[in-house]
Amino acid sequence: MDNLYDIKYANLPMTVRNHKFVLDFLKANPSRVRYRGKSIPGVYKRAPHHCIKEYATHFTIYPR
Repeated sequence: MDNLYDIKYANLPMTVRNHKFVLDFLKANPSRVRYRGKSIPGVYKRAPHHCIKEYATHFTIYPR
């Protein structure tokens, strides 16, 4: 199994967030997921310090 903490797995697209490989990794390793994305004019104004999952375009997994 690959190590998803590796820098090559930073900014993964949200399309793979619920993929079996990612879910298995998160269950086996204590991790923290950070979501990334931009504001969507007229829909979602993102705060500078976070992005909610619903409007995220990418995510990164960090060790806990």
